[in-house]
Amino acid sequence: MQSGSKWNEQKNMVEGSTGMWENLIVTFLKIKKFQNNKASFPLFDALGELYDVSHLAEGTYNFTSIESQRVEEPLHQIDDKLEKEGQRSRKSAKIEVMMERFLEMRTKQVVDEAKQLARENEVRENETREKEARDKEADEYSIKRCISIINTMEVTK
Repeated sequence: MQSGSKWNEQKNMVEGSTGMWENLIVTFLKIKKFQNNKASFPLFDALGELYDVSHLAEGTYNFTSIESQRVEEPLHQIDDKLEKEGQRSRKSAKIEVMMERFLEMRTKQVVDEAKQLARENEVRENETREKEARDKEADEYSIKRCISIINTMEVTK
């Protein structure tokens, strides 16, 4: 105990002067909430009874409060083959439904992709035709063609 503090047997708490509390608050900031001299802990002695060293749990019941308390479900052994088959048929039905949905989705994707490819091919074909038409038109009046036509003409003097 620090000087200026004393144990109050009736309240079961440490009582101290304001100077002592100020000194403790400088050292331990969180101690300020315990500074109330009016508060007491009447169950202090009863708390000691909870921690009786001679009654420590052993084995399965030996755990501390910081350990996680897992609740294990009791194990059930399935002896009935019908119950197993019922579970399998439910699972297989769920799998069948899932596979049907998957196949429908994939079929729709394939159809959509085929339509998209057809549109892209049509656009390319149209562009190719337009380019060929422009090239043909340009070739009809090209310089080479004009010169070759002039060379075939009879020049009259």
